[in-house]
Amino acid sequence: MTQFDEAMRGLERIVEASRAPAMAVLKDAERLASMFGINSRQADTIAREVAYFVAQKRDADAIRRAMARRIQQALEANAEMLGQSLAQEAISTAQQALYETARKQGLLNDEQHMKEWISRRDDVVCPRCDAFDGKRVPVDEMFVSDTGEKAFQPGIHPRCRCRTRLVTQRAAARPRRTQSRAA
Repeated sequence: MTQFDEAMRGLERIVEASRAPAMAVLKDAERLASMFGINSRQADTIAREVAYFVAQKRDADAIRRAMARRIQQALEANAEMLGQSLAQEAISTAQQALYETARKQGLLNDEQHMKEWISRRDDVVCPRCDAFDGKRVPVDEMFVSDTGEKAFQPGIHPRCRCRTRLVTQRAAARPRRTQSRAA
């Protein structure tokens, strides 16, 4: 509710600014976004819609209703994204705790067991996640990407779909026995 109240106060400021011929606030998506705690893409959409309504000479109440609807949609989208990100972070944190507990209990050792960063390897994997994909480190260490970025576990950005898995490094293969028996 607090976010919505703040959004409504910002909405009032925008409606007032929209009456000015220059509509400066509507041309600056970053400023608009900061008023409501939304991203610049969402702010651009709102600015375009308000500019359209102003050009159509709609009254301030129609503009206010339209903007309130758009802002509510943006806040709901942000809440959904935050929920997904927090869920992913909880899963990654629980998995990391499980690895560390198993290590402390002697079930895992650094020579044989490592954690590996796994991305989805599809068309929408971001460059940051792609740079971590396939990296292996001991269970209690940080991953270092190809670009030098460090992360302890996945969840490095909103809606991150990466995860880790535990891998067992096999010891070097034993040499084959030579057959000494004569046939």
